[in-house]
Amino acid sequence: MMRKLNLTLALMLIFGLFAVNSYAQNSDKNTRKTPEEKAEKMAKRMQEKLALTDAQYKSVYQMALSSINERQSWGTLDKDALKEKMKKQRENNRSQLQSILTPDQWTKWEGMRKEMKGKHKDKEGKKHKSKDKIKKKEKPVK
Repeated sequence: MMRKLNLTLALMLIFGLFAVNSYAQNSDKNTRKTPEEKAEKMAKRMQEKLALTDAQYKSVYQMALSSINERQSWGTLDKDALKEKMKKQRENNRSQLQSILTPDQWTKWEGMRKEMKGKHKDKEGKKHKSKDKIKKKEKPVK
């Protein structure tokens, strides 16, 4: 009797530790990054993919940081105003980035951007297809 109780307690303790561990791992993913962390991540990714110089890295980081900080101030805008601001910021960032990168880096960046857009559209298409399947499976109400 006592042996079963000890075994049960030991198993509960082990499962409890696994639950706490998996929760701790997931909580790291859900924490919001600071603007500095986001800008650093973007600049590092570009440095890896495009072999940026230190000066280019700093310029990309500053551009990303200012864009992120500017976007954070747009929280209260309506949908149309937000869309317009985002469009202007995209154009501004694009022209700044073109002046920072060499022509070869710019061509490579454009290719990467198109590839990312294609992947995004593929994901969106899959989402919509699955929603369509769900809608088709629903029976009409009589």
